[in-house]
Amino acid sequence: MDRPLEELFENKRNLTTAETTLRSLPSERGVLLFADSNSRPIQLLLTADIRRTVQSKWAQPPTSEPARKVNLRSVAVYVFYTLAAGEYHSQWLYNRLVHLLFPEQAEELLLPQPHCVCLNPKERWAAFSTSSRPFQEKEAFYWGPFPTRREADFFARTFNDLFSLCRNRSLALGGSGKKCSYFQMGSCPAFCLDSSKQPCYQKALEQAVRAAQSPPALLAAPLSEQMKTLAARQQFEQAQAVKNHLDALAKLQTAPYRWTSELDKLKILHIVEGRRIRFEPKRPKRPVYQAFLITSRMAEKLINFTLPSVEKLLEALFSPPRRCLLPADNLSEHMALTSLYLYKSHPAGLWLNLNTEPCTDCRTLQQKIQECFQNTPQQEQ
Repeated sequence: MDRPLEELFENKRNLTTAETTLRSLPSERGVLLFADSNSRPIQLLLTADIRRTVQSKWAQPPTSEPARKVNLRSVAVYVFYTLAAGEYHSQWLYNRLVHLLFPEQAEELLLPQPHCVCLNPKERWAAFSTSSRPFQEKEAFYWGPFPTRREADFFARTFNDLFSLCRNRSLALGGSGKKCSYFQMGSCPAFCLDSSKQPCYQKALEQAVRAAQSPPALLAAPLSEQMKTLAARQQFEQAQAVKNHLDALAKLQTAPYRWTSELDKLKILHIVEGRRIRFEPKRPKRPVYQAFLITSRMAEKLINFTLPSVEKLLEALFSPPRRCLLPADNLSEHMALTSLYLYKSHPAGLWLNLNTEPCTDCRTLQQKIQECFQNTPQQEQ
């Protein structure tokens, strides 16, 4: 690490001087680092309360019992820290600092790989497949994020089955399509066995991409009519196959897929509640909020705002990026971090999918913020 720690953190305290007391440390969320007398990193931590963490890790006197870990009190001289607005921002800072301070431990300290689905239309017998490296191929389309690989695999299989795309590319590319189990079961049109059918496959591929770029509900209506027609003709086996497609599309509209979209179109508004501040004497304190705009390639730290000034947030949201950008040096890590918070059971703060919940009305956005943070209108007057 070539950069001094003072450039990486906003604050520095000497733990061994009388001026540094626990009261002088903030009881706020952030990332902190214990360092030795030569400002060499010792331990990097995420914390919801910097003061409490320092107290538990360093300020507690050593005990006579043998310790399994090194006593920080005996080696740590400095604490560096940066305050963060919410869990997402705190984790983003932590990820960045791990790469700078402990690069050899990055793989074990950071989040596991993300899950997405990709399709490169330029490939021969292209089909949907799972991936953990978004945007690795420039010509490919990507969908996500998904909470686990299982959901990503189900998404890929659903569209491959629906449009009869190749489900065993290794055999198709090797000219051994007749050995494919899908062909032997009669569940594949076997485009790969007849080169003259390549245009037909290309047309099915284009239809599949357009369908995956649209809400699954749009496909359900024509399939439902097709199923009824087949049933009326007593073609029950074919009708059942269509029903299976409908069931799969219905599953793609459930909670594990609520954030799934084409990754290039992913646009998330994340809002967290900060400090409460008294703006006028003898008036109630108002919470100050921090907003983030998150896409598949970066995050942007938007303005601080109060509930009555939410129109300023909307102005910033639809203006060209001039804010503090949180760049994604590694797109896989960025997507893993985004997926972690999107698919939490109870994620902290407000998360809005701007593709399905466009925020253009101040009153509607104010109501969503109030509902999320349980504020009453009286508090904001």
